[in-house]
Amino acid sequence: MKQEPKLVGIQYLRGIAALMVVCYHICAQTLTYDGMRNYHGIFDVWKLVSGIDLFFVISGFVMWVTSQHRTPGEFVWRRLIRIVPLYWLLTGLIVVLALIAPGTFRVTHVSVMTTVKSLFFIPYANADGDFFPILAPGWTLNYEMFFYALFSLALFTRHRLIWVGLALASLIVVGWSKPSFYTNPMIAEFWCGMFIGYAYDRGWLRKIPLALAVGLIAGGLASLLTPVWGNTRAVYLLSPMAIVMGSVAIEQVHGLRRIEWPALLGDASYSLYLTHLYVLRVLHILWVRLFPDNPWCFAAVAMVIVSLVAVGVFRTVETPMLAWFKRASRPKMATSLDAAG
Repeated sequence: MKQEPKLVGIQYLRGIAALMVVCYHICAQTLTYDGMRNYHGIFDVWKLVSGIDLFFVISGFVMWVTSQHRTPGEFVWRRLIRIVPLYWLLTGLIVVLALIAPGTFRVTHVSVMTTVKSLFFIPYANADGDFFPILAPGWTLNYEMFFYALFSLALFTRHRLIWVGLALASLIVVGWSKPSFYTNPMIAEFWCGMFIGYAYDRGWLRKIPLALAVGLIAGGLASLLTPVWGNTRAVYLLSPMAIVMGSVAIEQVHGLRRIEWPALLGDASYSLYLTHLYVLRVLHILWVRLFPDNPWCFAAVAMVIVSLVAVGVFRTVETPMLAWFKRASRPKMATSLDAAG
């Protein structure tokens, strides 16, 4: 079975997207640091949340590329073992901590129902009316798992790009009159990633000149992180698409050298995304007691520490778990392939 390529540029973008979200939460959670929170000059700190939109486009691209040489069952299994084990482990840890020290988490309400819904990616509103599961960053995984289900069904069809596009467009149209969690227009970002994967497979991106590809990346980042174009949904849809398209085009034609730390951060981006909120919370509690007037120093130290924690979790927890599940499933996969042959 042909193995899909691992694009270094996509790994770099994963790391960038994760760090954007980390920076956003450094500003959003450290409420005593008004100087950072209210900084809206050329660079708008609040627009760092668009790292989520970049993640969604990357996810759609990766799903398309990794599904080309796999059956629907293999695709679903590989996606599940990539996402679920670490998420369940960290969710379980938060549940235990919340039960031992209920006052530790402000809006995290642990019950049998919220635990079940969190573990099985069922959206629900918390005490503040936000659709955050017990492990707060998991709200995006609810979208991911929904898209996995939709995409796996589309794998049984010949024109999955069209069918998935129609399904997502229908949900968005329904949301105009009856908004709900799954009618958020940001779901279109997955399809944009799929389209880039489609163009990649057919070699269309090879025709993009280097200068244009660089311009797509620079323009996409500029529109995401500055207030020039405002906060319209089109900005958060088209800008990540331009960034991913430009990056893949450059690598497909000119190649990209793997630089260890940025690539490692991209590899560890899932661990970084799931753990950073809680690491930041602990750091902030300690920091304001020791250095209450040094927010920018806190931001720099926090970025380093959350990155190191994420790499540690990736190497000692996420990677061994993923390897174990792959080894456990390999005999079953081999049997199914033998039967098919």
